Amino acid sequence: MNKLEIEAFLAIVETKSFSKACEKLFVSQSTISSRLACLEEYLGNSLFIRGKGIKGVILSPKGKEFLGYANRYISLEKDIKIWSKSIAKYELKVSAPPSISSYVLLPLFNNIIEKKYPIVLNINSHWNEVTYNLVETHKIDIGLVSKYFKSQNTITIPLFYEEMVLITNENLSDIPEIIDPEILKTENEIFLNWGSEFQMWHDTHWSTSDFNPMNVDSPYFINYFLQNNNLWSIVPLNIAMKFKETSPIKISRFNCSIPKRTIYKILNRKSNPAAESSIQIFEQELEEFIKNNNYIHKII
Repeated sequence: MNKLEIEAFLAIVETKSFSKACEKLFVSQSTISSRLACLEEYLGNSLFIRGKGIKGVILSPKGKEFLGYANRYISLEKDIKIWSKSIAKYELKVSAPPSISSYVLLPLFNNIIEKKYPIVLNINSHWNEVTYNLVETHKIDIGLVSKYFKSQNTITIPLFYEEMVLITNENLSDIPEIIDPEILKTENEIFLNWGSEFQMWHDTHWSTSDFNPMNVDSPYFINYFLQNNNLWSIVPLNIAMKFKETSPIKISRFNCSIPKRTIYKILNRKSNPAAESSIQIFEQELEEFIKNNNYIHKII
């Protein structure tokens, strides 16, 4: 007994005609007859009264009994389909700038994958402003950014901050572990703008007219050019530690205050019901990640 056989039986009952049942199901009469025969053989009973002088379609007593079971079978099959879709994996779309997604959040993404949550992670690398726009238009479920933008359609929540440090090639540099920014020369700097506060701090110590050999928009270039050059750069501690895993990086700290990099979570004010449970799982794992990361500091 299968669904096709039961559908054939119910179509005959509903249309009160074998030929109309064929039209309803878009099959031939031989197919309908075959499916009904298989069903009756399985049940061990005739479901319709047949014989000379019988006009139209008449259910047998057993057929009348079976009709209720058949309807319940189809109804249950539909309920199972709906239920299976409700537990299907949701594609959670996350966006962050490369300096966050590729250098800070990789352990978070890995934890979610390893725990086999009913989530398919769709990770996108976009700059801060683009990420805001994507969250506003519901093209992204959750964004993580390092810059605050005013937006009526999004909720922006500060999550954690990162200490900024100086990095150099430890095989080539004689810079001490505690450094006065005034002794650094911008002619040896690889500059990445970490935000307006950082830019203002930078401008108070080095003139904007000073020669700067390289401006980059990704930490990747910093790590690459430090490999064989006696240059320096300022990066978040989390990124510095990531570089140190594979490169001869020396980390120094400044003897003065330097603005920290703040990371924000952004969500659309009008939540997507289909994404709510997946976002909740992501936020739980994000909270755990912040708690267990020694190089970032939670904002309470």
